[in-house]
Amino acid sequence: MIDAYTLDASATRHDDHGLIAWSIRLRLPWFRALPVSCIERAAVLVDGQAVADRDLLFRLDGQHRPLSDLHAMPTRYWSVDETLQIGVRGESLVPRAEAAVTVELTLRLPDSGGNGGDWSRRVACGAVRVSDPGHAPWPLGVCTFSLGAELRRGRSLRSCLQRIAAIGGYTGLELLGAQVVEGYPAPERRWLDRFARELHATGLEPVCYDAFLDPGRTTVAARDDAAIMALAEAELDIAAALGCSHVRLNVPPRRPLLDHLAVAAEQRDLTVLSELHAQTSADPGVEALLEHLNAMRSPHLGLILDLSCVMRALPPGFVRHMMAAGLPADAVRHIAESWSAGLPPPALPSATATAFAQRAYRLFHRSDTGWLPDVLPFTRIVHGKFFDMDGGREPSIPYGQVLTMLKRTRFDGYLMSEYEGHLWDGSPDTFAQLRGHQRMISELSNV
Repeated sequence: MIDAYTLDASATRHDDHGLIAWSIRLRLPWFRALPVSCIERAAVLVDGQAVADRDLLFRLDGQHRPLSDLHAMPTRYWSVDETLQIGVRGESLVPRAEAAVTVELTLRLPDSGGNGGDWSRRVACGAVRVSDPGHAPWPLGVCTFSLGAELRRGRSLRSCLQRIAAIGGYTGLELLGAQVVEGYPAPERRWLDRFARELHATGLEPVCYDAFLDPGRTTVAARDDAAIMALAEAELDIAAALGCSHVRLNVPPRRPLLDHLAVAAEQRDLTVLSELHAQTSADPGVEALLEHLNAMRSPHLGLILDLSCVMRALPPGFVRHMMAAGLPADAVRHIAESWSAGLPPPALPSATATAFAQRAYRLFHRSDTGWLPDVLPFTRIVHGKFFDMDGGREPSIPYGQVLTMLKRTRFDGYLMSEYEGHLWDGSPDTFAQLRGHQRMISELSNV
């Protein structure tokens, strides 16, 4: 007799023109005790019509794989928090919203029933109705910093922007000046005009221009306000020529300097935003900036909130990168445990390990989300930072909490996807990463 186990299931359509048109997420409490090869067969029916086996792909370790790949992994076991995700190819049967989906898994399990064998077969079943992915309540854009790996592979910027537009759902761009502007920091006006036309042709709005004060110009940092403003105004001119409405520009939080900056921004119909990156409202510099913004109430000044400020774990890809670089497992564990405990960077035996620890503490800020109400009233753009899309979620940042807070405070600015996993692993497809991030934002913001 075959026993039937109940699968906890959910199914979602993905309207992003990617490889996967829709997917099913499944849980069984005892998956964690089994190898992934325990799934002998999967059957999926939509309103009673079977989906072809060849169109079913199983997501594992960030990749979609045919079932035969799982059969070849006898030593790979389900982890405690792992969810089985079955993706269905875009060219297959795409269900309507609210269609009835039935899933049946034939499983090869250890026999604990005294049937005389080591293994037995069981069938686990689940039924669910398909939900639409919904849409995020904010306009979505992409930071061009996300494109680092694609540009290093030789893909042109124009091609990258066309691919972003083809994803659908993204309407804006944040342009990193030193990355995308030819002749930076003093581009020719003719080039700026041509690039502005190319941006317009993509259908994507140039929302924000990321400016710099010193890099690319001088090895000596500008100290006095007059020197800072001379550099800042040159950057504001580039942003205005490209048709941007916002400029990311971090300056010292001095009131006279901010007054001058607000006037220069108003003259060009721009809003200048200071970015909070690996900082919180308790940082002395941020405290001073918030005091000035609150006193000035200028519509031409504000903040960019980068979600590296509220990380709960080191990115798994960065941890793998440390291991691949040859750091001993004890050193990697010491760095991760010290960071997670909120302790200072640990003392380590080698210069290489020390450098990795310093990088981890510089890039990733461990914090909860309790301080965000201090800065959200001044926030115009949120950097949706992400490093790894694992099973459709970013494991290092509490996106559910952040998005709930954005809705509660009626945030109405852009949420910019900013993929940074390419800093240590250039192999993933950037555009697949962006599709996954956009899908996660849509799903979590419609919970």
